[in-house]
Amino acid sequence: MAQNANRQNVANSTRVVAEPMLASHFGNAIIDPLFAQFATLVAEHLAVEKTKHINLVISMTRK
Repeated sequence: MAQNANRQNVANSTRVVAEPMLASHFGNAIIDPLFAQFATLVAEHLAVEKTKHINLVISMTRK
C-alpha cells in the first residue's frame, strides 16, 4: 500500500509541472494514459532501488 502511495506521489508531482507543457504540445487526450504509465514505471523503479527526490522550484517573471 505504501509503495502505491509513493508512486502516485511521484507521478502527481511530475504531472503538476509537466502537464501544461505536454497538453499544449500533444493535447489533453494523452495526459491520463501517459501519467498512468509513468506511475507504473515509477513503481517498478521503486521496487528495485531506494531513491531520494529533490524538488526544484524556479519562478520567472516577464519584464
